[in-house]
Amino acid sequence: MNDVSRRKPYPDPEHARLIPPEKPFGREWWAELRQRGAARFYSGNDLRYIGMPVSGICTGQVYLSGEGRLCHWDVFKSYGGRADSGDPRGPHYAFPQIPDQPFAQGFALRCAGDRARSLDQAGFTTVEFCGAYPTGTVRYRDPGCPVTVELEAFSPFIPLDEEDSGLPLVLLSYTLRNMNSSRVELDIGGWLDNPVCPFSPPPRGQRTVKPLTAPDHSGLEFSVALEPGQSPDGNGSMTLALLGQPLDIRLVPQLPVAAGQPMADAAMAARGGMVAEARGEFGSPLVGVVSTHRSLAPGESTTVVFAVAWHFAAYTGGKVFFSTMENIPDLTRKRRYYSRRFPDSRSVVGYAVANFERLAGLTRLWTRTWYDSTLPFWFLDRTFLNISILATQTCHRFDDGRFYAWEGVDSCPGTCQHVWMYAQAMAHVFPELERITRERVDYGIAYHADGTMDYRAEGSTHGEQAIAPMENPGEAVLAVDGMAGTVIRIYREHKMSASPDFLRRLWPRVRKSIEFMMTLDKDVDGLLEGPQYNTLDATWYGRIPSVSSLFLGVLAVGRAMALEMGEPQFAAVCERRLQAGRTSFVAKLFNGEYFEHEPDRTKPDTLSLDDGCYIDQVLGQSWAHQVGYERVIPADESRSALRSIWKYSLAPDAGAYREGFKRIRGGRWYAMPGEPGIIMCTWPLKDPERAAIKHTDMGLGVSAEAYFNECMNGFEYEVAAHMIAEGMVDEGLAVTRVIDQRYSPSRRNPWNEVECGDHYSRSMASFGVFLTACGLDYHGPAQTLGFDPKVQPEDFRCAVLLAEGWGTYQQRIRQDRFVANLTLRHGRTQLRRFTVHPHWEDSAVRVHASAGGSSHELQSNCSAGRVEIELPAFMQLLTDDPRGLSLSVERQPARAS
Repeated sequence: MNDVSRRKPYPDPEHARLIPPEKPFGREWWAELRQRGAARFYSGNDLRYIGMPVSGICTGQVYLSGEGRLCHWDVFKSYGGRADSGDPRGPHYAFPQIPDQPFAQGFALRCAGDRARSLDQAGFTTVEFCGAYPTGTVRYRDPGCPVTVELEAFSPFIPLDEEDSGLPLVLLSYTLRNMNSSRVELDIGGWLDNPVCPFSPPPRGQRTVKPLTAPDHSGLEFSVALEPGQSPDGNGSMTLALLGQPLDIRLVPQLPVAAGQPMADAAMAARGGMVAEARGEFGSPLVGVVSTHRSLAPGESTTVVFAVAWHFAAYTGGKVFFSTMENIPDLTRKRRYYSRRFPDSRSVVGYAVANFERLAGLTRLWTRTWYDSTLPFWFLDRTFLNISILATQTCHRFDDGRFYAWEGVDSCPGTCQHVWMYAQAMAHVFPELERITRERVDYGIAYHADGTMDYRAEGSTHGEQAIAPMENPGEAVLAVDGMAGTVIRIYREHKMSASPDFLRRLWPRVRKSIEFMMTLDKDVDGLLEGPQYNTLDATWYGRIPSVSSLFLGVLAVGRAMALEMGEPQFAAVCERRLQAGRTSFVAKLFNGEYFEHEPDRTKPDTLSLDDGCYIDQVLGQSWAHQVGYERVIPADESRSALRSIWKYSLAPDAGAYREGFKRIRGGRWYAMPGEPGIIMCTWPLKDPERAAIKHTDMGLGVSAEAYFNECMNGFEYEVAAHMIAEGMVDEGLAVTRVIDQRYSPSRRNPWNEVECGDHYSRSMASFGVFLTACGLDYHGPAQTLGFDPKVQPEDFRCAVLLAEGWGTYQQRIRQDRFVANLTLRHGRTQLRRFTVHPHWEDSAVRVHASAGGSSHELQSNCSAGRVEIELPAFMQLLTDDPRGLSLSVERQPARAS
């Protein structure tokens, strides 16, 4: 198939019209891609759709709206708690949600002589929002109010610490400043209508409110007193508290008809301390208020901190649109993970208050560390914000410690391998959760003795036969791409560990998986054949570039892991097959511009791509850049494939393409008319009629071939990362920016990337774009670290996450001198080797290294643009050393011959 002569630019003129090779983005647009810019504040109509998750990871879902309200409460039920959840057709891209408030709750300010002002757009004429996940900042100003207010809202979020990042609570820190020339007396308070047991029909019993007081905080606990035998969904407690003294706790005597400004008036006008428990009937309001008084001199400011916590631990739920969790054994006996630490919501508040300085301090330190970078603000926003998916109903953690996730909110069960394998963020921010999933799920409950795995664990065979493709009854429900990606992820999780223990425990099973995948390559050419069920929900046959490239990745990591585990003979087996595959991949699948699917002609009624230009055709090489294994696809052909995706598949108007391309119809809308995006598969050469064979619609309301018409964020991020890694930096940034602009707040919620459901997990591939922009290569057990920045390498700075610590890396290149510094902000690390890339010609170099108060002069060489620095013994870096590790590399003049 490798016939360059057959390849002509745009043989199909209609395709060239719909997807022009030159992308009309404009000179100014291109220039802005690399500009540092500034933090983005939104106001006015741009606040409408904003809903940033601010709950702890795996604790349920709570939004901070653009105007600073806590919205979209989905904490009461394990799943199926909202009527709009669990729809895998992803309607909220085309029809964005406006964050709602299912019960009365809010905060308000009242200055002496002024009306009560709710802290939202109803109370203030100017409201501005800035989301720097995990922190949301909201500013309030009004000409008629002598006080300005700035809200900082977050749940504690500390990378590498999944325990303290998983608290079921939101902290709201309000800073108030007197802008008047005279003293101002003011009250600030919050209110809450008891929301416990919100589902219909209500149980028999009463809602209750109890005061709580402690030396360092006070507030109200909302719960229920049920009659015997009642165990409804949503039973638990919620606590509203204020940190510090003085304060006033009271009940609102009458609830206004609607929330908003009337509620603020009632809440701030109510008087009278509440000293005992109060009760109310279901269906009647039971509103509690917590407030405090402050007196501010001209120009003076004060900070008031509220906490809202919840505790709804039971794992119960009902049928949602497509799937259930009920296939999980003993689900009703399981509890949310936070219940291991806390018996109720008041104890959550108590812990947060007792540890406030540490929890808030490290959260703020991480945010400063992330944004202390030379990379553009928009880029830092977009590549990190999808980690917020962990703080939505997409993600769960059971009380036995197991991590479990849907694909999107309540949509498609089982921590699906071939969806989650794209998600790079959790592996670097909370690597222990990935290790738990590999060990307890993929190589635990999902594992079979022959090395195969059920790609959705228990969810593979639970009634949804459309998502359980079995060639032979009783065999593993195998997704070949997901299995390959899982083997590669084992290597990733190993490298993000501090020791080799994780890999040692799993290696015998991982080796079995590699050996099984080799049996799918029946002619031993390094390419897979036979049935290959994959992430586009159909079984394809033949030689498929995306899946075979992953197989090459499996062979590469198999070789690397075998060597580390002391098995050189198996490493040699992997190497021989890898060498064959490298050759076959180009010889059999490359058409001169990109890689084609070679279908199995004995299966004429199955879906295939033929000579389509598919978005994931070099996925295995993209993984190589993420995980740091050797190249599996030659550089020239790999870059040619990426250029073809850019040329043939990046549509400036995805909607116009879908309307104009008549031969494949339908698909879900993840890029609307007028919005650019990479089409999943295009056919610039010939009629793709063969590919348009109808298949079962999977219950999704869309047939499998219609996926080819869609723009899916996670795939686009994967390609963007690969482009940057291969030197197509502007193109990779452009693809990332296209997604960022599709999720502009004027269009939809920037913090809800939609695919098969809300907060879709595959979008955590965005973090991979950051990793390749930094050129990071880290191996914790080997104690090696390296950087090769792709964006402004001559003056570069970024956050870095390692196995046991995180901090800042920076480098500067000035002609013949290269300087770098690694400073830890939290935790520790040990290093034996540090690799830098000054990109000089081959030469001798002199290296000066210093850490921990000691300095060393070293000799090394720059070869192929890189310098490997062997550090003396090993250097342990701790956060109490502000100097960190400093390196200075000087190129030595060539000696005369």
